[in-house]
Amino acid sequence: MKAQTFLTAICLAMLTFGIIQAEDPLSAEEEITANVVSYIAAYNAADPDRLAEHWAKNAEYLCRTTGEKVVGRDAIRRQFAERCELGNLPKLTVEIDSIRFVKPDVAVEEGTARISHSGEEPKLLSYTAIHVKEEDAWKLDSVHETIISDQLSSEPEVSTARQQLEPLAWLVGRWVDNSEGATVETMGRWSKNECFLIRSFKVYVSDVVDLDGTEVIGWDPAQQCIRGWVFDSDGGFAEEKWSEENGRWFVRATGVLPDGGKASSLRTMRRTADDKYESRSISRTLDGELLPDLGPFHVVRQPEE
Repeated sequence: MKAQTFLTAICLAMLTFGIIQAEDPLSAEEEITANVVSYIAAYNAADPDRLAEHWAKNAEYLCRTTGEKVVGRDAIRRQFAERCELGNLPKLTVEIDSIRFVKPDVAVEEGTARISHSGEEPKLLSYTAIHVKEEDAWKLDSVHETIISDQLSSEPEVSTARQQLEPLAWLVGRWVDNSEGATVETMGRWSKNECFLIRSFKVYVSDVVDLDGTEVIGWDPAQQCIRGWVFDSDGGFAEEKWSEENGRWFVRATGVLPDGGKASSLRTMRRTADDKYESRSISRTLDGELLPDLGPFHVVRQPEE
């Protein structure tokens, strides 16, 4: 574990178990880090009830080995309890690489987990976890894991997720769309071990950031498709399904607006050159009412700064 992360984890573990008292309340990042420490303790103690408390009510866990998706806190508890009954549960350690807040009550954690059975070589996994504020506490909303290698001594292999996302690798970089009245800037990058594409976007109006957010794109082995999750700074969020046909990408999205309204759209993306693509937003609805199409927008890759 990195030195800073290790010291933070030790301090938070001491706070969790009441060894020391904090004069000031923990920051949101410290609260999430404390939850990670507590989660590891529950896992290694083989305590299904305590472990389940860390998950949101409608959380989603994607099994690293079978590709099975488990939905709901109760289902996750049952699955872990079954594993505990079988015995020989591996020990878990985690190294947190980053915790980023896409809005005040949603955070994306990336890191590396190590699971090890006694007498066996450990396995390394890359993971991305989404934390949400629920019932005045931070909870795990989804966790996706990808095996990096079966042994520490072996060379890491290109993951299935990375292979499936290869057709979208061109999205990495800085892209700008100068539309009438607004400028949209998007920064695309790979997550650790390149298992997810992460795109951060900002919408400028008169050189002032009017809206920003994060889009996480990954391969879903259960549904055998590319999916996306979007969170914006106003409190809206959406789920996406990506598909490609004849060189054109189709992104079908359904989401919830900050006021509770239900929205949907179909976004199309077509590369017109190595450093350009054209995008449109069609079939847009708000609470079942059809809205006008938007676009085309002409998006251009910018030189690296």
